[in-house]
Amino acid sequence: METWTVEEEQIIARIMSSETMHEPENHKGDIRIQCNRMEAIRRLQRRKVNGVYRAPSKPWVIADAALPVTPRQKVAPERVALMLAARQARLSQKAA
Repeated sequence: METWTVEEEQIIARIMSSETMHEPENHKGDIRIQCNRMEAIRRLQRRKVNGVYRAPSKPWVIADAALPVTPRQKVAPERVALMLAARQARLSQKAA
């Protein structure tokens, strides 16, 4: 495990709190989640120039990193059961 300076920890915390990232588990669309520690460390390392952190200054980079977190809808268990039953019914009709 690598150790970080106090300044680097502050930068990592700032990235985690202010930036978003693509959800790695979602392959069907662009769902944004809050930046996690691993991605914040990657961004810290990528943004270093001669060992010194340089915050992004290009507008499109800032805009991409600041995309809002995708809101999630909570689905009731009853609704999930209905959706699964409907899917199963469609699949059985196709098989017949």
